[in-house]
Amino acid sequence: MVQRSDGLSFRVEEVSRGTAEQIYVSLRLALADHTFENDSFPLIIDDSFVNFDAERTKRMLELLKKVSEKRQILFFTCHRYIMEYFSENQVIRLTSPVLRQNMNDLITPKYNGF
Repeated sequence: MVQRSDGLSFRVEEVSRGTAEQIYVSLRLALADHTFENDSFPLIIDDSFVNFDAERTKRMLELLKKVSEKRQILFFTCHRYIMEYFSENQVIRLTSPVLRQNMNDLITPKYNGF
């Protein structure tokens, strides 16, 4: 069950995909903060906001800015509209020169299986 601030409750299947994903991201952030309160490990977020509307995206990124005061956040996205929320000094663009150890060798992950 999900309860709105006015007390009205909804079953999970009654909320939009964006709302469900916002709840999921919020729970993950709260769990990370509670569980690893004294550890300053980075948070890695990979395009978690693609189903958010503009207002939800803005609010979540504002929350992440507050979280980033306590821990590093690695935020990956391929969506240009999300990039508008960041200044140039906050962005590292992963283009082919960044992915190369030198101009001849492309970095490729090694797969060892499971």
